[in-house]
Amino acid sequence: MRRSQPLPMTVSCAGSSMAHRTTVKLKHVIEIPAGPAGRPGERLLAPQPSIHPPWPLGPDGSRSDFRFLLSRRGSSFGGVCLGPEDERGEPHASARDSVLRFLQRGWQADDPAADRVAGGPAWRNRLQFSDTALIDWHFAHDGWLFVAGVLCKARDREARLVEHARAVFATWTWIDHDAGSRALARGS
Repeated sequence: MRRSQPLPMTVSCAGSSMAHRTTVKLKHVIEIPAGPAGRPGERLLAPQPSIHPPWPLGPDGSRSDFRFLLSRRGSSFGGVCLGPEDERGEPHASARDSVLRFLQRGWQADDPAADRVAGGPAWRNRLQFSDTALIDWHFAHDGWLFVAGVLCKARDREARLVEHARAVFATWTWIDHDAGSRALARGS
Protein backbone atom coordinates (compact mmCIF):
# COMPACT_ATOMS: atom_id res chain seq x y z
CA MET A 1 0.00 0.00 0.00
CA ARG A 2 1.28 3.41 -0.95
CA ARG A 3 1.27 6.29 1.55
CA SER A 4 0.09 9.78 0.70
CA GLN A 5 -0.34 13.02 2.59
CA PRO A 6 -3.40 13.46 4.85
CA LEU A 7 -6.18 15.12 2.90
CA PRO A 8 -8.75 17.57 4.28
CA MET A 9 -12.00 16.66 2.55
CA THR A 10 -15.14 18.68 1.89
CA VAL A 11 -18.18 16.41 1.83
CA SER A 12 -21.83 17.16 1.18
CA CYS A 13 -24.17 15.95 3.89
CA ALA A 14 -27.13 13.93 2.65
CA GLY A 15 -30.33 15.93 2.76
CA SER A 16 -28.49 19.24 2.95
CA SER A 17 -27.36 21.69 0.32
CA MET A 18 -24.62 22.97 2.63
CA ALA A 19 -21.10 21.63 2.34
CA HIS A 20 -19.74 20.22 5.57
CA ARG A 21 -16.03 20.34 6.23
CA THR A 22 -14.40 17.42 7.97
CA THR A 23 -10.74 16.61 8.21
CA VAL A 24 -9.77 12.97 8.21
CA LYS A 25 -6.30 11.65 7.52
CA LEU A 26 -6.65 9.43 4.46
CA LYS A 27 -3.16 8.04 4.11
CA HIS A 28 -3.61 4.46 2.91
CA VAL A 29 -4.37 3.51 -0.68
CA ILE A 30 -6.69 0.54 -1.02
CA GLU A 31 -6.71 -0.84 -4.55
CA ILE A 32 -8.88 -3.74 -5.67
CA PRO A 33 -8.04 -4.90 -9.20
CA ALA A 34 -10.72 -5.40 -11.82
CA GLY A 35 -11.87 -8.96 -12.48
CA PRO A 36 -12.90 -11.63 -12.84
CA ALA A 37 -15.55 -11.73 -15.58
CA GLY A 38 -15.66 -7.97 -16.21
CA ARG A 39 -16.09 -7.05 -12.54
CA PRO A 40 -14.75 -3.50 -11.95
CA GLY A 41 -12.17 -2.79 -9.30
CA GLU A 42 -11.82 0.27 -7.14
CA ARG A 43 -9.17 2.51 -5.67
CA LEU A 44 -9.77 4.65 -2.61
CA LEU A 45 -7.99 6.38 0.23
CA ALA A 46 -8.61 5.24 3.80
CA PRO A 47 -7.47 6.21 7.29
CA GLN A 48 -6.23 2.64 7.93
CA PRO A 49 -5.08 -0.23 5.71
CA SER A 50 -7.59 -2.96 4.94
CA ILE A 51 -7.64 -5.71 7.55
CA HIS A 52 -7.89 -8.32 4.78
CA PRO A 53 -7.07 -8.61 1.06
CA PRO A 54 -9.94 -9.09 -1.39
CA TRP A 55 -11.51 -12.43 -0.58
CA PRO A 56 -12.07 -15.10 -3.23
CA LEU A 57 -15.53 -15.14 -4.76
CA GLY A 58 -18.15 -16.59 -2.44
CA PRO A 59 -20.61 -19.33 -3.44
CA ASP A 60 -23.10 -16.61 -4.47
CA GLY A 61 -20.49 -14.81 -6.62
CA SER A 62 -19.94 -11.94 -4.18
CA ARG A 63 -16.50 -10.67 -3.23
CA SER A 64 -15.58 -8.91 0.02
CA ASP A 65 -13.16 -6.31 -1.28
CA PHE A 66 -11.89 -4.55 1.86
CA ARG A 67 -12.59 -3.60 5.48
CA PHE A 68 -10.70 -1.10 7.61
CA LEU A 69 -11.11 0.04 11.19
CA LEU A 70 -12.49 3.47 12.06
CA SER A 71 -12.18 3.24 15.85
CA ARG A 72 -10.57 1.38 18.72
CA ARG A 73 -13.99 -0.06 19.60
CA GLY A 74 -14.08 -1.99 16.32
CA SER A 75 -16.26 0.26 14.17
CA SER A 76 -15.29 -0.31 10.56
CA PHE A 77 -15.97 0.53 6.92
CA GLY A 78 -16.17 -2.24 4.32
CA GLY A 79 -17.04 -2.80 0.69
CA VAL A 80 -18.47 -5.81 -1.15
CA CYS A 81 -19.11 -6.45 -4.84
CA LEU A 82 -22.36 -8.45 -4.69
CA GLY A 83 -22.29 -9.52 -8.34
CA PRO A 84 -23.93 -8.63 -11.66
CA GLU A 85 -27.04 -6.45 -11.43
CA ASP A 86 -28.94 -8.77 -13.77
CA GLU A 87 -28.50 -11.56 -11.18
CA ARG A 88 -28.47 -9.61 -7.88
CA GLY A 89 -30.91 -6.79 -8.64
CA GLU A 90 -30.55 -3.06 -8.96
CA PRO A 91 -29.39 -0.89 -6.01
CA HIS A 92 -32.83 0.24 -4.78
CA ALA A 93 -34.17 -3.34 -4.74
CA SER A 94 -31.02 -4.52 -2.96
CA ALA A 95 -31.35 -1.81 -0.30
CA ARG A 96 -35.07 -2.56 0.14
CA ASP A 97 -34.39 -6.31 0.47
CA SER A 98 -31.75 -5.60 3.11
CA VAL A 99 -34.28 -3.58 5.13
CA LEU A 100 -36.89 -6.34 4.85
CA ARG A 101 -34.42 -8.99 6.07
CA PHE A 102 -33.61 -6.88 9.14
CA LEU A 103 -37.26 -6.20 9.92
CA GLN A 104 -38.08 -9.93 9.64
CA ARG A 105 -35.45 -10.60 12.31
CA GLY A 106 -37.07 -8.11 14.65
CA TRP A 107 -34.37 -5.47 14.25
CA GLN A 108 -34.90 -1.83 13.34
CA ALA A 109 -34.35 -0.43 9.86
CA ASP A 110 -35.04 2.86 8.11
CA ASP A 111 -36.48 2.97 4.61
CA PRO A 112 -33.83 3.34 1.89
CA ALA A 113 -33.01 6.97 1.05
CA ALA A 114 -31.63 8.25 -2.23
CA ASP A 115 -28.02 9.43 -2.03
CA ARG A 116 -24.83 9.74 -4.11
CA VAL A 117 -21.54 7.94 -3.47
CA ALA A 118 -18.64 6.61 -5.55
CA GLY A 119 -19.53 9.00 -8.36
CA GLY A 120 -23.12 7.91 -8.88
CA PRO A 121 -26.59 7.36 -7.45
CA ALA A 122 -27.01 5.14 -4.41
CA TRP A 123 -29.53 4.04 -1.80
CA ARG A 124 -28.58 4.47 1.86
CA ASN A 125 -29.91 2.29 4.69
CA ARG A 126 -29.60 2.57 8.43
CA LEU A 127 -30.01 -0.79 10.15
CA GLN A 128 -29.96 -1.17 13.95
CA PHE A 129 -29.34 -4.42 15.78
CA SER A 130 -28.45 -4.80 19.42
CA ASP A 131 -26.17 -1.85 20.22
CA THR A 132 -24.66 -1.67 16.73
CA ALA A 133 -25.78 0.33 13.69
CA LEU A 134 -25.00 -0.46 10.07
CA ILE A 135 -25.20 2.44 7.64
CA ASP A 136 -24.69 1.13 4.14
CA TRP A 137 -24.99 2.37 0.59
CA HIS A 138 -26.13 0.18 -2.34
CA PHE A 139 -24.85 1.35 -5.74
CA ALA A 140 -23.89 0.01 -9.16
CA HIS A 141 -21.15 0.52 -11.69
CA ASP A 142 -21.09 -0.86 -15.25
CA GLY A 143 -23.73 -3.49 -14.44
CA TRP A 144 -22.19 -4.66 -11.13
CA LEU A 145 -23.90 -4.22 -7.75
CA PHE A 146 -21.89 -2.99 -4.75
CA VAL A 147 -22.61 -2.31 -1.11
CA ALA A 148 -20.28 -0.40 1.20
CA GLY A 149 -20.88 0.95 4.65
CA VAL A 150 -20.05 1.72 8.23
CA LEU A 151 -20.54 -0.74 11.07
CA CYS A 152 -20.83 1.58 14.07
CA LYS A 153 -20.23 0.03 17.49
CA ALA A 154 -21.79 1.34 20.70
CA ARG A 155 -20.24 4.50 22.16
CA ASP A 156 -18.77 5.56 18.81
CA ARG A 157 -20.20 8.73 17.29
CA GLU A 158 -22.23 7.54 14.32
CA ALA A 159 -22.43 10.95 12.63
CA ARG A 160 -18.65 11.32 12.73
CA LEU A 161 -18.11 7.85 11.26
CA VAL A 162 -20.58 8.60 8.46
CA GLU A 163 -18.62 11.80 7.73
CA HIS A 164 -15.46 9.70 7.48
CA ALA A 165 -17.25 7.29 5.13
CA ARG A 166 -18.28 10.20 2.90
CA ALA A 167 -14.68 11.45 2.82
CA VAL A 168 -13.55 7.96 1.71
CA PHE A 169 -16.32 7.80 -0.93
CA ALA A 170 -15.11 11.18 -2.26
CA THR A 171 -11.77 9.52 -3.16
CA TRP A 172 -13.35 6.43 -4.80
CA THR A 173 -12.04 5.77 -8.33
CA TRP A 174 -13.26 2.91 -10.51
CA ILE A 175 -10.83 0.56 -12.21
CA ASP A 176 -12.46 -0.80 -15.35
CA HIS A 177 -11.13 -3.58 -17.55
CA ASP A 178 -11.20 -1.58 -20.79
CA ALA A 179 -10.90 2.03 -19.67
CA GLY A 180 -8.13 1.63 -17.12
CA SER A 181 -8.63 3.97 -14.20
CA ARG A 182 -11.34 6.62 -14.31
CA ALA A 183 -11.25 9.38 -11.70
CA LEU A 184 -14.60 10.54 -10.36
CA ALA A 185 -15.78 14.04 -9.66
CA ARG A 186 -15.00 14.96 -6.06
CA GLY A 187 -17.81 15.46 -3.60
CA SER A 188 -20.04 12.65 -4.88
